[in-house]
Amino acid sequence: MVLLTVVAGVFLLSHLVVAAGWPACAWGVDALAFHGAAGRTAFAVLAALLFVPAVRRGVIAGLERIPAFLDPWGRPRAAATFAVLLAAVGAALFIAQRSAVPLLGDGQLLLNDLMIVIAYDLRFSEVGWANDHAPLSYWGLQTLHETGQRFWESPETTFLVFSSGAGAIYLLLVVPVARRLGDTRTQKSVALALLVSAGYLPLFAGYAEVYSWLMTFVLLWIWVSLGELRVERPPRGAAVLAGLLLPLHLMTVTLLPAVVVHAAARVDEDGRIRWRGDSIGAAAGAVAVSLGLIVGVAGTLFFAVGFDLIGYLGEPKDIHRLPWLGDPGFRAAYRALSPAHLFDVLNQHLLVAPAALLAVSVVRRGARRTRRSLFLGVAAAFPLLFTFVANPEIGTFRDWDALSFAGLLLLGWAADALGRWVPDPRRLASAAVLVVGAAALHAAAWLALNADAERAETRFVRLLSSCPMSVHGRTYGWESIGSHYRRMQRPELALDAFEHAIESSPDNPRHWLTAGELHLVAGRDAEARRHFERALELNPKLADAWHGLGVARFRANEYDAAVRAFEKAVAQKRDHAGAWFNLGLCHLRQQRPEPAMIAFREVVKAQPDFAAAYFQLGVLHRARGELAPARAAFRGFLEREGTGPRADEVRRWLAEMRESG
Repeated sequence: MVLLTVVAGVFLLSHLVVAAGWPACAWGVDALAFHGAAGRTAFAVLAALLFVPAVRRGVIAGLERIPAFLDPWGRPRAAATFAVLLAAVGAALFIAQRSAVPLLGDGQLLLNDLMIVIAYDLRFSEVGWANDHAPLSYWGLQTLHETGQRFWESPETTFLVFSSGAGAIYLLLVVPVARRLGDTRTQKSVALALLVSAGYLPLFAGYAEVYSWLMTFVLLWIWVSLGELRVERPPRGAAVLAGLLLPLHLMTVTLLPAVVVHAAARVDEDGRIRWRGDSIGAAAGAVAVSLGLIVGVAGTLFFAVGFDLIGYLGEPKDIHRLPWLGDPGFRAAYRALSPAHLFDVLNQHLLVAPAALLAVSVVRRGARRTRRSLFLGVAAAFPLLFTFVANPEIGTFRDWDALSFAGLLLLGWAADALGRWVPDPRRLASAAVLVVGAAALHAAAWLALNADAERAETRFVRLLSSCPMSVHGRTYGWESIGSHYRRMQRPELALDAFEHAIESSPDNPRHWLTAGELHLVAGRDAEARRHFERALELNPKLADAWHGLGVARFRANEYDAAVRAFEKAVAQKRDHAGAWFNLGLCHLRQQRPEPAMIAFREVVKAQPDFAAAYFQLGVLHRARGELAPARAAFRGFLEREGTGPRADEVRRWLAEMRESG
């Protein structure tokens, strides 16, 4: 207990030390740095109380007096009541403390994808994520968003429903999983407390990623696996669930060694590992059946969502792993064994599973190995190795998505290990109050931070500005915050972010294009032209850059140059309604009504709800005395824009045309 007290004290103190400004890039424990004095004071007071023995004894005594009708380890009805109440309270908390800004992970990208899905009525196979590493998760997200359009339009609401729903089911599963992680009442309570105070809880609070349901199904897989282990049954149900997990995210392939160990090995009463059935043949047969079930279920689900696994594996792609010896390059911030990477790995696990790291401090030699401990150790080991070598492009921005996967498995291992290492119930309960209390304070600080838009933005920008990360990570980060500011209609902040993105990766044409569009909106046409021209030097096929350049030329009364730019835009993107419309306006300025009319017709073809194109067509036909097509065009305009000065003018013209016959 002495070592645990010291380690827990260092962990909690680190939050306050980092809040004071050192070290600036300890991103696993820096939440308090962005809270006010009241938040820091509350954290410090509550943390100090955890080290008072009388307080810990009081917490234990209070938990022991839980009413019988809410006893999770009592009768089934009481356990169910407790689980439902826990899920309801948790879901309310996740909704109340939902993430205010979708900056971490691929939040901005996914929000845009959901909006595009609805705007263009795209099927799943037509969206880029259909061939990504989590096809079933993305299919579920898109299906929810499309179904939910009857009730909401915002993609943020979709993520809130998606994540908080997963969180509610996760909390429903916590009680049955804890029953199988512990043997005594105290051990079960410790396991439950560890799972409900996890550092990855922000995943369930409106987090704009697809990993929340993955976490829930991994918890279900643990429950099924432990049930089959308890009765020494081969992993049939666990294999089926492992087959489901693979389409949810391909990184769950790291769970296969645990399934193999479950199928092939057993642990005797002396803690020694034996072959199942005491023969290699029996073990090999059990492994073959389990792997067959995994392949069958995963293959069926891949086919059902239209995911081409063979094509995915054969397609050249960036390898998301850290180099051991070579140059880190564009996507990696460092080599695998560099001190900076080891520091980031520590931050990664402090962020998502601090309770597991604290539990290690009570490890003692001589604890007997069990079937459960062997399985949970293997289940955690390979995902941990994966997070050590993978996701180098995130750098400092490791967060609650892919990295939480290993954290959940590590917590399962820690729950079992605490019960074996601290067999005395009183000492175990006291240790658990300290560990769980520290983890709960940590998780609460992060939930509150993510729920505050201004503080979350401040943290994101500070890390981008001052912490080491890969070129890709820094560039992607600036693009994410810039896209967020742009959606929030804060153009100057958005422009500053994209200029930083250009500074970080000057050969990315997308950043030059976006910065040019922001300069154009602000009326800085010369700067806009410079940015568009640079974007086109890097990629001459960017239709939006040609369009932006055309607008800048048009504003400068350079109509011939504007026409050339707009024609280049529509040559690259035939259905670019904005470029066709502005091309038509250029022709009007040059007194060329025929090509103007052709351009406006292309607008209507590309975007039938473009009201201004109908107006211009009506004006052109009316000027030529073509009353029937003029009426049709004006009616089309009024159907799309029925109010305002132009609508009033169109009604007057229509009345005049009726009078003139």
